[in-house]
Amino acid sequence: MKRRSFLQNVGKVSAGAAMLRCAGDPDVPGTMHGRMVDNATRAMAEYRKDTKIAHVRVHQVHLTKPDYGVPKDHPLAEFRSSSMTGKWSTKEHPRGGWGGPYTGQTGMSIVEVETRDGLRGFGLAGGGLPMQLIAEKHLAQVIKDRNPFDVLDIWNQMYDVTIRFGRAGIAIMAISGIDLALWDIAGKAAGVPVSTLLGGRQRDVIPAYGTGADLAWYVQQGLQAVKAIWPYAPRDGETGAEGNQAFIRKVRDLIGLDTDLMTECSMKWDVSYTLAMADQARALDLYWIEEALMPHDYDGYARLCREVDSTRIVSGEHEFAHHGFKVLIDRQAADVVQPDIAWTGGLTAMLHINDLAQSAGLPVFPHSGGTVWALQYMAAAENAPVAETFGVPRKPLSNALYELIRPVPIDGKLRVSNRPGFGMDITDALLDEYRKD
Repeated sequence: MKRRSFLQNVGKVSAGAAMLRCAGDPDVPGTMHGRMVDNATRAMAEYRKDTKIAHVRVHQVHLTKPDYGVPKDHPLAEFRSSSMTGKWSTKEHPRGGWGGPYTGQTGMSIVEVETRDGLRGFGLAGGGLPMQLIAEKHLAQVIKDRNPFDVLDIWNQMYDVTIRFGRAGIAIMAISGIDLALWDIAGKAAGVPVSTLLGGRQRDVIPAYGTGADLAWYVQQGLQAVKAIWPYAPRDGETGAEGNQAFIRKVRDLIGLDTDLMTECSMKWDVSYTLAMADQARALDLYWIEEALMPHDYDGYARLCREVDSTRIVSGEHEFAHHGFKVLIDRQAADVVQPDIAWTGGLTAMLHINDLAQSAGLPVFPHSGGTVWALQYMAAAENAPVAETFGVPRKPLSNALYELIRPVPIDGKLRVSNRPGFGMDITDALLDEYRKD
């Protein structure tokens, strides 16, 4: 089966796969191409209010994943994980592969924008303290006194003034947080959910999939799709390759045949290894292989898209802004794209990425799509079918701020808020409770 026709027929025999049929496929009636930005432009003009940006603040808070209580005797516990940067760690220098304190979930921060009349909007951004310096010491001065309803134009301004040190990474993460906060203000000022500012929502409930280790538990809680992280890399040799196949077979046995199985490589494979892993796992009906290579390896991803015919090749979690995604898409280097709304440039960049992907017939599965910010986008998008979550914990969450911005799916689904903006109230008391020293 050839790759492109495979994507256009996402529905498979399993019930879970039917859930994941992409509404942006060319074969689906009513699909729109390249219209989200136009819809947002018209809506922002319609709802425009006279207000001015006064302050930008970044709150360093504890947003790491809660303890999901995976049992010590979990059947996958025997498989150790080989990290992407582990090759740089040695006995003499064990921290040589440390990714640092500002990466991944540990680097997430709440970004606040306040208007002169006291309206507050909140966004999410990666990058930790370095991002905070850019947001508060540079971008705050640039956008002061602008109308937050000009968010689409403000995005271009922030991108331009950071171009000498930006285009990707921490500068774009700072733009992401401010952009999301401005959209939140616009929705609150207009008295409507952000999805209304995107031209209206397509749905109120978003199916979810769960990423993690306790996959069988997630399925028992109603999730019809899960994502497993391959434990081994090429440097682990033939033993590691055999371990990967044993791992993924055990996962399939645990979740059954009627659950879609995505897989994540964490950028630690190479092309030949990925081709071998995909071929050896052919019988397990993998829904996709995600981030097999480093994000800059467009040639490698394009080759995988051409040569792997048993599953989809996914990338984009660590791509930045629509400029980067245009390269990824033009090179035909992904079958599914995965922008992260808190890393890739906020909602404004997501709209452009969505239009690029939809024009190419590609679905958008946002990385960390289960946040309140991404859910408003997904509610209005036609080709963003399923939200990523960290599954369902076995015990109650102990972080109220985390729970507020990352709701837990119920019966495999997430309900999108109808409240103004992104639909949540982040109070000073809540920020103080989880503030980092």
